[in-house]
Amino acid sequence: MGFSRPQRPQRRSVPERIVAVLFVLNAVLLGAFPYLCPVGLQTALFAGPGAYAACALAISRPLFPLNYLLAAVDAALGVALWRGGRTARNAALLRVSIGALAWGVLALVARGNLYPALQFAFSALLLFLLGGLVLRLLFPGGFWLVVFFAAPLVIVFLYSFLKRGAHGEVLWAWYPQNYARFFDPLYLTIFGRSLRIALLTTLLCFLFGYPLAYYIARRPPRWRNALILLLMIPFWTNFVVRTYAWKLILADEGFLNHFWTVNLHGFLSWIHQLLGLGTSPLLRATSQPLHLLYTETAVVVGLVYGWITDMVLPCYAAIERVDFSLVEAAKDLYASDFRAFLRVVFPLSMPGVVAGVILVFIPSLGAYVTPDMLGGAKTMMIGNLIQQQFFSARDWPFGSAISFVLIAIMLVATLVYFRVGGKTL
Repeated sequence: MGFSRPQRPQRRSVPERIVAVLFVLNAVLLGAFPYLCPVGLQTALFAGPGAYAACALAISRPLFPLNYLLAAVDAALGVALWRGGRTARNAALLRVSIGALAWGVLALVARGNLYPALQFAFSALLLFLLGGLVLRLLFPGGFWLVVFFAAPLVIVFLYSFLKRGAHGEVLWAWYPQNYARFFDPLYLTIFGRSLRIALLTTLLCFLFGYPLAYYIARRPPRWRNALILLLMIPFWTNFVVRTYAWKLILADEGFLNHFWTVNLHGFLSWIHQLLGLGTSPLLRATSQPLHLLYTETAVVVGLVYGWITDMVLPCYAAIERVDFSLVEAAKDLYASDFRAFLRVVFPLSMPGVVAGVILVFIPSLGAYVTPDMLGGAKTMMIGNLIQQQFFSARDWPFGSAISFVLIAIMLVATLVYFRVGGKTL
């Protein structure tokens, strides 16, 4: 007959005792602060606009009833932490993580109000104390990720349900019609144009980028790094500068039209005079400049040039890892070079193709610098529409709604693409 070994009670560390006390103190503060505010303001214990703003936020809905729920949760967690237990520690860690995110977002939205700022500082301090050594090392990175990534997304999401005022100000009123406006035929036309340009850009980047990646991957090792370096050097220049260079190339008086109307037209004229030929359609075509700038073609050219590297590099990395002895085995089984490529090399390099498609399609769909500089008003894309709503129309709620619709569409498309692609790789 065996005897079970008695379990040792878990030892409570000093940080956990401190956190337990702080939880209880915060519970008392949360419960008493709405009642202390009027007394403090009447007795001049609290003074200044910051105190008035903090008290107004603390006693307003929905924070006023939620204070008591949060106070009860903090009190229960404080008692549970003092008694010890891993479950209590995990629950407290979840509470302070959610609290740091929620209070941080509210502090940014409320523009410096002391009440959410102090609660955010409290949650951040407890998160630091509870997290242990690993979280203490990762906390700065996680903190900046929350501040500069998660919190702005939450703010934009909140703004998408608000209403624009008569003078461009944001009214704190529930207005979900911002999302319904996106399905207006005008905006759907802009989105359809953006989708068409993004798909065409992705297709052209694949058609030009994959052969280039295959060529680089099949070179001797001493040449690969040099070719990759040559591919990357143009992209060390600022993206706006390179886009402006394409504007100079595609303009009616630019380099391309100078070659078309001067060099090529002069050469064709000399050939026709030398041979005594009449006027040909090509000679008539070169007598006038090509109107390329401020067209959809110019936008596609600029986007392909801007994002083709994001297609080449993933494809190159995938092709380089392919075992080409399998190609030799396919040829031994009487497969031609083309068939061996289709049945061996291309399927094995598909992960790089999928990564390249995602890296090209997503930024192309939301691009606004290239369409603005090369496309003009006639080729407005969804990114230009969002930029216009935030800066020109000053309709921040509608711009936020369009942003989140675009994020949702790209996220769903990416997940579906990976799920479908994952079954065939």
